[in-house]
Amino acid sequence: MIQKHLKLNKIDLKILFELEDNCRRTNKQISKATRLSEEVVSYRINKLKGMKIIRGFNTLIDYQKLGLNVGTFLIKTRGLNNKAELEFVKYLKNIDYISWIGKTIGRWDFLIAFMYRDIYDLNIAMTKMMNAFSDRISDYQLLFDLDNYYFSGKVLFGNLNKNKTKIRSFLLGENKKAKVDFFDIKLLKLYSSNARLSLLKASKELDCSLNTIKYRLKKLEEKGVIRRYSARVDYSKLNLMWIICFFKLSDFSEDNKRRLISYLKQQEEVTFVVNTVGDYVDCDVQLKSNTELELFLRNVKAAFGDNLTSVDTLTVIQVFKQDFLPINLMMSEYDTK
Repeated sequence: MIQKHLKLNKIDLKILFELEDNCRRTNKQISKATRLSEEVVSYRINKLKGMKIIRGFNTLIDYQKLGLNVGTFLIKTRGLNNKAELEFVKYLKNIDYISWIGKTIGRWDFLIAFMYRDIYDLNIAMTKMMNAFSDRISDYQLLFDLDNYYFSGKVLFGNLNKNKTKIRSFLLGENKKAKVDFFDIKLLKLYSSNARLSLLKASKELDCSLNTIKYRLKKLEEKGVIRRYSARVDYSKLNLMWIICFFKLSDFSEDNKRRLISYLKQQEEVTFVVNTVGDYVDCDVQLKSNTELELFLRNVKAAFGDNLTSVDTLTVIQVFKQDFLPINLMMSEYDTK
C-alpha cells in the first residue's frame, strides 16, 4: 500500500503541538496560544482529523499506579500467509492483557505490549497462546518495563521556534500504587481513548454531576495516575518512519543505564524511552530515512559503543490494536456494583 505523505504549514504544526502537549485545551485556549481565531482552530483540527494525521486523543496513564505492570513480547513467525496472519492477529486482539499490537520489519515480525497484575496469570495466558500457535512462532523474547519516559510534541519541536517552545517529559513507573475505586476505573476507561470528551458527555455517560467528573479527573492527575492528555499523531503521514531501537548493554548497572537513558532523552528524534528489567534499554524514534537512522545509531555507538553488546531496530508498519486501559483486567480488583 502506497503511503501518501503530506506537508503541513506552521499553523497546522502549532495546533498539533498544542494538542500533543495537552489535548484537553479548549479551542479558545489553543486560539490564544497560536494567535488564531477559534473558527480557524476548529476548522484546522477537523481537517487534521479528516486527513488521518490526528488518529485520536488519548490519556496517558501510569499503569503501575493501578497495580499493573507493563512489558513487551517480541515474536518471530514462520509460514504466516495473509489468512494465517489475520487469524493470529484476531486471536491476539481478543486477549485482555494485550494492549498494543504492531507489525514490524526487522528481526521480529510482531511487537506486542501487554499488561499484567500477576506474573503467574501472565504465564498461563502466554503458555496458552504459544501452544495455540506453536507451529507459527519460531522465536520470541520477553522484556519487562521498569519505567518509561514520554516526550510531548518533541517531533514538532524542530519545526517551531525553539526559544518559545518548551518540551515536557513524563515519567511512568514510580511503582507506587494509588488509591482508586471502580468509578475512577470507569472514568479512566472513558477518557483513555477520548481525552477531549466534554465533562457534560462524561457526566451523562457515568450518570453523575459535572463537578464529580471534574473533581475525580483532578484527583487522578494529582495522584499521578493521569500523566497527560495527548493527540495521537500519525507521523507516517508526515514522511517519518516509526523505528524502535533496542540497545543491549554489557554492563547494565543502574548508573550505566541511566547514562544511556539521559543521552536518549536529549535526542530530538526520540519520542519514548523504556528502561527494562535486565540489560536492555529501548527507544522510539521518528526519522525521515535510513540515512538518518544510520547517523542516529552511529552517534549512540560512538558515545556508548564499549558498553553495547548489540543494537537491533524494528520499523513499525501497521498497528492492529491500541487499548489504553484493558477494563477486563481491572474488574476483578474492584467492586463493580
